[in-house]
Amino acid sequence: MLENKVYIFEDLIPKNYQDYLEVLFLSSLPWYANNLIQTTTYKDKESYDYFISSNNPIQEQIFETYQFIHQFIDVDSDIFSPHFLEITPLIHYIQDYFKYEYKVTPKRIKANFKHQIPPEYTSKINTPHVDYHDESNDLFTIIYYVNDSDGDTILFNEYYEGYPISTFSQQKQITPKKGKLVMFPSKLFHSGNFPVLSPFRSVINLNVNFFK
Repeated sequence: MLENKVYIFEDLIPKNYQDYLEVLFLSSLPWYANNLIQTTTYKDKESYDYFISSNNPIQEQIFETYQFIHQFIDVDSDIFSPHFLEITPLIHYIQDYFKYEYKVTPKRIKANFKHQIPPEYTSKINTPHVDYHDESNDLFTIIYYVNDSDGDTILFNEYYEGYPISTFSQQKQITPKKGKLVMFPSKLFHSGNFPVLSPFRSVINLNVNFFK
């Protein structure tokens, strides 16, 4: 089984493929508005309800608004984008890093496009959440940063074990950099934030199983 930890890959993706993805995202990829609060999956709505109603100090930091998404594949919902094959090299580069010791199969892959928000929201964060909390330890989340921007990703120390959460603390804060990959267990709480200085922040979010 793959070790349950945070992996950060700075230079794994070739520059020409980084450029290809950036052009794809800014030119031909269709985007769809998504209200983060009203149209999230149940698990994210569960996270939001908990964090805005608890006495946790993080409560006052939470800010949500709409973003744009593109769903490449969702195994549970039978969603399959015609652009799916254009982003599959990301999986192959990950497999190559681990010397093809693992079979990597996607469960869900989507792209997020977050717009710039006013500077008074600099100290705010999006709702901490987990991508999946009812899966085996073989499921990992991979975040690929399409462009340089602010709107850091925050990884917390806590894994989903139900609510309430007795402690909640920050582990890492990762600034988006074009071509960077971050990978961690899908049960780990994390938050992706809106940019204040950059016009947009775009990522590919992959939820994949690692099998021997």
